[in-house]
Amino acid sequence: AAGHLSLVADLSCQRSGRRLTIHSSAPGVQLYTANYVDGVEGKNRVVYAQHHGLCLETQHFPSSIGADPASPFGRGACPILRPGAVYSHQVVYRLSVMQAEAVDTAAFLPPAQGPDEAESA
Repeated sequence: AAGHLSLVADLSCQRSGRRLTIHSSAPGVQLYTANYVDGVEGKNRVVYAQHHGLCLETQHFPSSIGADPASPFGRGACPILRPGAVYSHQVVYRLSVMQAEAVDTAAFLPPAQGPDEAESA
């Protein structure tokens, strides 16, 4: 059964100001970093390379079924589902924009020109 929601991930981008927080009743999070993506064409013919994305999946710990209940993995022990049993957990993905003072606005400005570059421009 779904229970108390805990913060399990908080991602932000200083350059754009985007932020993603994830709350879940599941005890674990699986992180996928697109390590094996290399030249995959996506929507609108955009080509994605290694590490151009990530995925966070809330879940129970994969190895928790035999873990010591006193260990960190045992505290979120994997449920054993019997025929007809129902499993559920809750997850909330919250997208937001950070406050202006937290965003690196210099990242949006063109690179500063040195004295030699300014004269030739």
